[in-house]
Amino acid sequence: MNPPEVDTAERPLVLVWEVARACDLSGAGLARMALSLDGGSAAAHDEFRGEAGSFEATLRAAAVARNAGLLLQINTTVCADTVAELPAIRDLVADLGAVLWSVFFLVPVGRGRVFDPVSPERTDRVMEWLCEVRESEPFGVKTTEAPQFRRVAIQRRRERAGGAGDADDSPGGVAAESDGSSTDATGGPGRRTGVRAGAGRRGIPLAPERLPACR
Repeated sequence: MNPPEVDTAERPLVLVWEVARACDLSGAGLARMALSLDGGSAAAHDEFRGEAGSFEATLRAAAVARNAGLLLQINTTVCADTVAELPAIRDLVADLGAVLWSVFFLVPVGRGRVFDPVSPERTDRVMEWLCEVRESEPFGVKTTEAPQFRRVAIQRRRERAGGAGDADDSPGGVAAESDGSSTDATGGPGRRTGVRAGAGRRGIPLAPERLPACR
């Protein structure tokens, strides 16, 4: 059985004492904590989240997780309001020592309709840039709602190989997404591809009295 993960990314504001309480579970096999950063500065992140102080609270929570020896995952929503922040967020992911940057491309349905998605042309440029980030940074990069990321990665590999027939398009090649959940031969984040829904991920409600949906 895989160790449990605490997903704090969907909370409106992560309270440090709650995270500290979660970190008490590290000795019981808690594997990773996920936090959201949607801007490279307090002004950008807090404006997108609509809650003053959430950026600083997230950074404090990341420090608590790191000091407790927990692996850290950073989640980012990509839309017209946040796409220009990606380089600054990338720097934060590296500075925080995260093992995975999970980049979610906005689907404009439900509450997401209040935000504008990135244009198809710019999305492809972002995919190219994310491939470069994945190749140059020590943390893994995983995309959600962006199946074209695999296409862009395969195209880059074919171009480097000098022709379509020379590239390795297998799931173990460069096109596979990295989620940091396993290790490769060098001890770095492993690679995983395909649909991950129903893979056994679980959340731990830290304050069920304020989160009735978690009961």
